Amino acid sequence: MQNAIFSPFFAMVFVTLVVWVYLYIRRITFLNNTKLAPKELAVPGMLAQISPPEVSNPSDNFKNLFEIPVLFYALVQSNPAALLPLPILNPDGVVHRHPCSI
Repeated sequence: MQNAIFSPFFAMVFVTLVVWVYLYIRRITFLNNTKLAPKELAVPGMLAQISPPEVSNPSDNFKNLFEIPVLFYALVQSNPAALLPLPILNPDGVVHRHPCSI
């Protein structure tokens, strides 16, 4: 039970890697098809302005994967037990596991 937190952790890492690969496949395909000059992409944010939604949406998704999930990663890193159900000791001395209520 102590390792239960690691499957969502690795699932989130896997999703991040899949989105990252998909992002670069879409970007490289777009850049190869449009034959943009490097000077056109020198300004930050220019690629997002000139690319269609099917190219810019994976980039937005990738950025979102580094916002709230970072708090999840930090919590897992600092204390994996913090995300597990808390043991509750009843008056009869029996330990029962109940879900955390936050």
